[in-house]
Amino acid sequence: MENFHPSECQAWEIVDNTGHVEFDGFYRTRTYRCGCGDFDNDSRSLFSRIALPSLLVLAALALRMTIDGDREDYADVQSADKTDGNEIGGRRPRERMWYLDYARILCVACVVSEHSGGERFSDRNVLWVQQWVVPFLYIVSGIAFMLSKTGILKYEFRLFLVLVIGTAANGVAEMVLGNDPVARPGWTMYQMAYVAVVMIVSVLVAPIKEVLKWRAQNPCAATPWRLRFVAALYGLLAAASLVVFIGGFSLVGDTEAIRASGAGGATTLLEAPMFLSRTFGIFFLVSLTACWGYCSSAGWILILLSYTTHAMIPYNKGGHPLSPDLFLIGMVTYQWPLKYKARVASIWQSYWAIFLAAVLLCSMPSVSGRCDLHPLNTVWERCRFRLVEVVLVTGLVTGAFHADDPHGVTPWMNLWSLYAYCFHVAWARMLPKPYGALLTYGSIPLFYASHVMRRRRRDQGDQRDEPPATPESHDEAAVTP
Repeated sequence: MENFHPSECQAWEIVDNTGHVEFDGFYRTRTYRCGCGDFDNDSRSLFSRIALPSLLVLAALALRMTIDGDREDYADVQSADKTDGNEIGGRRPRERMWYLDYARILCVACVVSEHSGGERFSDRNVLWVQQWVVPFLYIVSGIAFMLSKTGILKYEFRLFLVLVIGTAANGVAEMVLGNDPVARPGWTMYQMAYVAVVMIVSVLVAPIKEVLKWRAQNPCAATPWRLRFVAALYGLLAAASLVVFIGGFSLVGDTEAIRASGAGGATTLLEAPMFLSRTFGIFFLVSLTACWGYCSSAGWILILLSYTTHAMIPYNKGGHPLSPDLFLIGMVTYQWPLKYKARVASIWQSYWAIFLAAVLLCSMPSVSGRCDLHPLNTVWERCRFRLVEVVLVTGLVTGAFHADDPHGVTPWMNLWSLYAYCFHVAWARMLPKPYGALLTYGSIPLFYASHVMRRRRRDQGDQRDEPPATPESHDEAAVTP
């Protein structure tokens, strides 16, 4: 991730012919570079300590009021879900959701550019990359986790192998450059920290996965004790975190040692009470809702809660926008298909040009910097930024980005994306810009050639050496980017 320096905290392209910087609140905003200036609110303020628990309570009330199991519109929810290929009984869709493959592949392609010398694309938020690349990765990973039939231990082991391979590649690159890879472990791990985060989040939400599945299969059944136990466990974690947060306590003091290790999450540790309160609060809400019954509105309410807290309570996220809430939203919106999902997707697909115009107006071209890591300074600006992300995330979770793959591109591109994610940083460090990126992108034809050769062997009858050309599901086709 790009680091900001005081010399960079200056306005650009918003100075009039007299040299005076003007702000009109719409085209020319108060924030001219994210990470510079002061927030209008702080995560430790009295307002924030009241707002977060209040939002969690309001979300709980909304979830309780929209339970489908004891309402007359429950049959309508079932009918709507069946039309989009998702049944409340927890069955898998008959057709592969190709748009998830494309989302994963495109996100990795953008990450390769970001880490290989193309930081200006994200710094200028070209094509809203800050508002869909990382969010889509978390949501797709959450859906893949929900789809997986693999046990949690095997699931973690496979992720661990990916983590080791990618980190080892970065370590070799550091040694080639004459650096000690152990001296700065955070820097050596770098992009593979995302895999570590997915491993941690997967363990934390593993009980919720089973809860969601059970409730999807038993939408009106009485709540068994194990569901109540899971909800109580997350409730205790949320309550403990909220006590620390509301009390104004901090879990860490000096983070200089963490920064020296090259880790980008040092700043996040300072915000741990708020972050944990928000995360465990959302986990508790989902498990509590499952105790109440099936709720097709849960995904909408969680999206609203997540982005409202982002807008109202800003905090610097350090080197990575940790988003376990989006991971869980991916799980919930897949297993409990969104109410009015088909209708929203149809509107999105029919009027995408109008949505595009609205997104353009919400964009802030005068602002530079990583605004997903370092939020904008005013609530109005943060609302505009997050609204764009909400529109794009809605398009993903409703299936509005429906796509197909008649020529079988995604199987071998999925393999390339896994390779690219693990090795692109190593190539970028060992080679001058932009040759690391060119080497990573240039490997795409090799994966296509390998795919063609395997397909020919299969056509000749050697099926034992050929995996299925199109997986039945997204179950670890590429669990990580």
